[in-house]
Amino acid sequence: MKSEDRIQSQMNAEPPNRPHKRWRGFAITIGLLALSLTILSWDFIVAEWHARDAEREITELAHNIPLNATPEQVVYVFARGEYDYLKLRTHDTWDKWYFHTPSRIGAGDWILNVTFEQGHVVEIRVGTSDNTGRRPDGAPPDRKAPAVDRP
Repeated sequence: MKSEDRIQSQMNAEPPNRPHKRWRGFAITIGLLALSLTILSWDFIVAEWHARDAEREITELAHNIPLNATPEQVVYVFARGEYDYLKLRTHDTWDKWYFHTPSRIGAGDWILNVTFEQGHVVEIRVGTSDNTGRRPDGAPPDRKAPAVDRP
């Protein structure tokens, strides 16, 4: 009977308190959350790493596009250069082209605005994605074709 009493008392006893298992679950949850956030924000992390290179490319492209250039000439300048971080976006009207650096946290990515009139570049200006009218620090100066030079 003693063995039956011992078995019965073990069955009625509370399970041992194992706080290390709770902490392990918490640590795994935090680790998975951190991994998820890293994966979701990877594009922004890479953009921050290459921000200076992308800004250098915008500056170089702004200097290489001549005023009064045709769209074909602008495409040629863009295609022959080594612009690894820039993307070209145009609108349906074809009078404004935008060269973008990768998106950055805080809308700090630079945008090169190229404005066309009658098929020729009349203005080249650098802004940011949240304020295309304000030139960011370190950006090249705006360039505008004089009215007499415009086609």
